[in-house]
Amino acid sequence: MAAELETLRALIDAFRPPSCPVSVDAAARRAHEFLAAFRASGSPRAGILDTSLSLLGLLALAGTDGGRESVRRRLTVMDSSLPPLRDLARLAQRLATVVLYATLDQTGRPAAAQAIGYDVFADRPRGAAPVVPAEPRLPADVVVGPAEPVPGDVYDVVVVGSGAAGSVLAARLAGQGRTVALVESGDYVPERYDAGAPERPRPHDELDNLLRYYKDAGLQITDGDCRMSVLQGQCVGGGSVVNNAVCFRMPEQVRSIWAREFGAAWAVDGRLDAAYDRIARDLRIAPVTTAVPDGWINPSARHLASGARALGRADALRPCEVNIEACLGCGYCNLACAYLRKRTVLQTLLPAAASTGRLRIFAGRRAREIVIRSTAYRAEGVIAEPTRGGGERRVIRGRRVAVAAGAVGSSALLGRTTALNPLALPIGERFSFNFVSPVHAEYETPVRAFDGLQMGHYYLEDLPRDGFVIETWCSPPATQSLSLPGWMDELHENMQRYAYYASASPLVGSTSGSKVDTRHTPERIWIRLDGRDLDRLKHGLERTCELFFASSPPPRRVLIGARKGWSLAPATYRRAIDAIASFDDVQISTAHPQGGNALDPAERGVVRPDFRVRDTRDLYVVDASVFPTSLGVNPQWTIMAVADLAAAHVGGD
Repeated sequence: MAAELETLRALIDAFRPPSCPVSVDAAARRAHEFLAAFRASGSPRAGILDTSLSLLGLLALAGTDGGRESVRRRLTVMDSSLPPLRDLARLAQRLATVVLYATLDQTGRPAAAQAIGYDVFADRPRGAAPVVPAEPRLPADVVVGPAEPVPGDVYDVVVVGSGAAGSVLAARLAGQGRTVALVESGDYVPERYDAGAPERPRPHDELDNLLRYYKDAGLQITDGDCRMSVLQGQCVGGGSVVNNAVCFRMPEQVRSIWAREFGAAWAVDGRLDAAYDRIARDLRIAPVTTAVPDGWINPSARHLASGARALGRADALRPCEVNIEACLGCGYCNLACAYLRKRTVLQTLLPAAASTGRLRIFAGRRAREIVIRSTAYRAEGVIAEPTRGGGERRVIRGRRVAVAAGAVGSSALLGRTTALNPLALPIGERFSFNFVSPVHAEYETPVRAFDGLQMGHYYLEDLPRDGFVIETWCSPPATQSLSLPGWMDELHENMQRYAYYASASPLVGSTSGSKVDTRHTPERIWIRLDGRDLDRLKHGLERTCELFFASSPPPRRVLIGARKGWSLAPATYRRAIDAIASFDDVQISTAHPQGGNALDPAERGVVRPDFRVRDTRDLYVVDASVFPTSLGVNPQWTIMAVADLAAAHVGGD
């Protein structure tokens, strides 16, 4: 551990600007604590990160005096070298920068973030004494912790995953009179902040919230055509706890394709719309202008609106629909809503299901394998183990099993279930996702995009023609630093203008050529994109820049997430974006993985249109992994509506 601390100190010193109010020692301690907690979380990716840090110690420090300038020179050589070395150098920059901006001082505030104009919500006038409602806590006899014994009960349905799909399914099944075991690899962490409850981090503590609420603390990285992060929730409530609460219905052209090519008649015959309506009533989905009564919405939208008006496209910028009520605009949506204004499944559907007496949640347990009777391929439960290790595997038995662990997790679980191998199902295939690429418009006067609901508006002209939607967004400084371009001093200079940026991103629904490879532990996500994906992204980047440059007053410049040529002017942005030749030249990420267990009545699918795994009995998949194509818009509402539809099949006689 001493060697690790030495490596962390050297890397942080290399990237830390001399004016930073956080000391190298303080940041190194915070990084060391984060890594220790990450290892203890049970993430199978902890070993990968350990290997990367060891390599950085050898490649960046060995043979040098360990001084700041020598390490900086070595890292800069790595950044200009082959992709594996460049990836290591960029990992070092991301880790050091995030830790610097997330390290808290003695008052519990991020000093480096405050130095660039950021105010934690508690220091804003409306955040000094906010009214926070009581949280509907799940009863102690409903949540079975990883150290507690597994009862010998046989449940009507075992549901794997408690996110947007799993919680809806569990609630509907409990409402039908079925007994449900809900298996969740993450912990039960209440959302409401209570200074006396150590399990809930401070609302603005970016590192601790990543550890508490996200799969692999947000460090799930892909392979293949590009290396990008895949953000997914891992807690009771899943992604609904950490998403932006944005709600879209499935676009009409996607419905038609699903019905025509994949047998999903329910997408066009009214059943899906009825399910949307039921979810809307449960979560009280409403336009953001209603949900945020005092207008504390990301002000980036004002600049996009100005540009849209100047271009004669004012009607293309629209308010999102959201599952939020009386939002305070703290800007912590992705860190879980400590003020309970987001109507997550943890605040709505799960407490309602628990009140029936027919729900039991096994938290902190990872489903390792589905129990399959060899004859007739009948599902009879799951084998689960404590996520953090240190305990025995136990069987949670059920008459039916519904897998709702997300596009990556569900594919991995089915792939680990060796009893399914003879069926030769295309598990993990047809993986797709919505991806974004960050755009920052720098203005002369502060924008303070952080001071409001993170995502409130979207820009849409013609989705079938263009293939993208533009969304406003903003994050607290540590995570925002991951989206800004530049190397070393360039990134530092860009971060100094944090409060002056309006932020937006084109969102593109990818083609379905990627794959979740379940032969590895942890599973590997192989990305395969083609020219259509790149063309749509470049078109989206151009339109986003065009909107910002047309705003009044115009920005000083616009930054895109390119490796080079990222600072753009009105006369240069089209040429610079046109020069992007591959996804290796530009930053993308996703929080919307889809596919992997695509529904299809033919043999090319894993799941039939009734959500039952092909050629099995009593085994269902009910989440975004069944999507045969990406939606091209935020999938939360559709995931929930599909789970609502599936409940009739899973719970039927």
